[in-house]
Amino acid sequence: MSDVVNKLWGFCHMLRHEGIDYNDYIEQLSFFMISFVAKIQFNKIQNQ
Repeated sequence: MSDVVNKLWGFCHMLRHEGIDYNDYIEQLSFFMISFVAKIQFNKIQNQ
């Protein structure tokens, strides 16, 4: 789980320093989390 948290914080840090405003920041974080969960689910299906 800490790997996920570290990746998320790294992504947050990158967006903040790129000058992304609050609404875009939330949108990008939501997209990242949805993509991450989809990737995990896809990998689970592939491993079955």
